[in-house]
Amino acid sequence: MLKRSLVSGTDLFQSEELETISSVDHDHELIGEKVRSAFYNSYLAGPALVNDIWRTIEDESSRASIENLMRSSADTSVEAMLNKIDHRVMLLWGLEDRITPPGITFHFHDFLQNSEIRFIEKCGHLPMVEEPERFIKHLVSFFD
Repeated sequence: MLKRSLVSGTDLFQSEELETISSVDHDHELIGEKVRSAFYNSYLAGPALVNDIWRTIEDESSRASIENLMRSSADTSVEAMLNKIDHRVMLLWGLEDRITPPGITFHFHDFLQNSEIRFIEKCGHLPMVEEPERFIKHLVSFFD
């Protein structure tokens, strides 16, 4: 049987804190705060990462693409489609995710017929970046 893994919940739920990029003041420090909030260990959002993201947001073409993706994600409810997935699914979440709260996994677990929930402690929204070794261990054990 083919197994599938949902790597991120961003397409499933957006916290009310998230705004369209166009409404955010492109203040470098504010962008840095937003980037750091994605991590439990905020030191991982160092100056280079913050600068890269800030430059991306400042680029009008890139910003427009991101805004379109965010609007599309916000306008599309996947809940009605989740119960049609009959493959095994792992919901892997950072337990300290402040962007997509970990509790939302139970909501989506109810819609997925064959799912399991796993959490990574002391980890934020980006477990594949913040805790790559633990993230990979979960993936390997899921696919074994």
